[in-house]
Amino acid sequence: MEEILNEIPSLDPSIPLKYADKLNTNYLPTSDEAVELKGFVSGINNEVNQLTEEIKTLELSLRDLQIKRIRYKEAAAPYQALSSPLRTFPPELLQYIFAWCLPQNRNAVMHSAEAPVLLGRICSAWRRISLATPEVWSRVHIVPPNVNLMNLASSMERFRRKRELVETWLSRSGVCPLDVSFVWFGGDSDDEIGLCGILLEALVPLSKQWRQLDFQVPLKMFKPFEKLGVGDVPLLEGMSLLDNRSTFETEVVEDWPESLTFAGSATRLQKFTLTFFSGGMRLPSIPWSQLTVLYLESNIAFFFTDSFHMLSTLQLCTSLESCTLKFPLSHTASLPRYRKIDIAVNLPHLNMLCLDGDQNLPNTFHMSNTLDNLCLPKLQHLEIQGRSGSPEDSTVPEPLTSIRKLLERSKCSLDKIKLESLDLAESEFMACLRLAPELTELAVHNWGLRLGPVPMEESSPAVVENQILRALTVNAASDLHPEREVEDEDEKEHPMQMPHEVLCPNLATFDFTLCGASQELLCQFVESRWNLGTARFPVRQLKLVKANFTAREDLGVGARLKAMRDRGLELVVAFHNPLTDEPNPSPWTGVEGM
Repeated sequence: MEEILNEIPSLDPSIPLKYADKLNTNYLPTSDEAVELKGFVSGINNEVNQLTEEIKTLELSLRDLQIKRIRYKEAAAPYQALSSPLRTFPPELLQYIFAWCLPQNRNAVMHSAEAPVLLGRICSAWRRISLATPEVWSRVHIVPPNVNLMNLASSMERFRRKRELVETWLSRSGVCPLDVSFVWFGGDSDDEIGLCGILLEALVPLSKQWRQLDFQVPLKMFKPFEKLGVGDVPLLEGMSLLDNRSTFETEVVEDWPESLTFAGSATRLQKFTLTFFSGGMRLPSIPWSQLTVLYLESNIAFFFTDSFHMLSTLQLCTSLESCTLKFPLSHTASLPRYRKIDIAVNLPHLNMLCLDGDQNLPNTFHMSNTLDNLCLPKLQHLEIQGRSGSPEDSTVPEPLTSIRKLLERSKCSLDKIKLESLDLAESEFMACLRLAPELTELAVHNWGLRLGPVPMEESSPAVVENQILRALTVNAASDLHPEREVEDEDEKEHPMQMPHEVLCPNLATFDFTLCGASQELLCQFVESRWNLGTARFPVRQLKLVKANFTAREDLGVGARLKAMRDRGLELVVAFHNPLTDEPNPSPWTGVEGM
């Protein structure tokens, strides 16, 4: 500061020294000192005003230079475009690039902001090339116009115009196989069925080119497809159907609709996805032996008479690689009661299995009936989703035991496992982990809310979670922090021991709902698999850790976790304070920490 003031020749250099010890204090200047200070500040402000004027002059010069630069660039642009190497690209190469401009995870939408429509808006040459490239028009996502049942005539006119656009789009696809997705946002009234049919009828003449169909449409809407049968879908490889609007009686199991009988004659069908949220529906006779992907979901009934019927069908799916079964969740559906099934189902190519159901419902589709009968030697990804809570009079087995038996039977190299809302019996869970030495991703979520203080009985979830953390920790805490005193009571009762084996040595991702578990034990586990300089066993370094606690954060543990996060560990730890006896405390109770 003094150096800057000394650069101003008009200032008295003695004044800064005179008031140096009084700056930033409560000193009250005398009237003479106030006049002296005002004069000093006035001299500084004069210099500030001069600098402001110089800045304005420079800004005007800078603006003139920027305008000149823009004009030069505009003058050069057309000549640069004329000499662009892109002009020499062969049309065949541009067609190849255009095909890669389409979305990779969905079908193209009929909008000018995305390829292929966007490609035709660049220039006339690109438009000609895009129109002459059938591949970019072979995938389309169709969204119907809004329906106004109060003015049916105007709605029909909008649907006819949309159909013309669909027909124009598809006509440009030539003889390419077609991938079509269609989503319906309306209801299933007679008028809406007619409007939807206007668009679906545009697809019928091209049925021999269908390759992938993805429909989110009520079953009633498929009337235009009633005449399709054997030989009409020779290229169909994938079919996905989601119906979340049709309503049927829960006691009635509907037959597969005649309008979709073509699915049974699809000789090349490999992917079959069916999501049906109401009533029951029987599956068509499809070529099970060639399916590679099967996804079945129903909330009230299911697609088979019982679990034996389902497993007998799965027995035919010898080429299956991915299987997702989301069983009914209704407590009122009249499903057959649980009965243990004994049928060997060997799926030699299955690498992903997802089961979703309420493990507390004792019906025939209980998850254990599926897990106890499968043999999956190639299984790599296992996902089991349950429901919170366990009734005292439950007579069905726990899914965790069935998971252990599945892994013992299959002798597979499991890579990922995700469990949701299952009771973690410690011995069974540890056995599962020992049977998965190649495991790289472990996710266990329990979204059941725990209120108030966490119980610490031997069977309580918190104690089980602590034991799991200990089992996964490969170094004693004293090796990492010899100076740290053991303060956790649970840790004193169960001191950490150096394990004879490394559990899940390849673990890279850990995602766990820990609720009332020990934060210190989590920290020790993460340190043991992150600070590998002190590790005595060959383990893989952790890459991602996610944890949820129903507790307040331990600041000491938080600092150690933050240190690892700063060094590159992807770490997300959330804390949800447990509810107290007084969820809405009165202001009269006061504020803590004052």
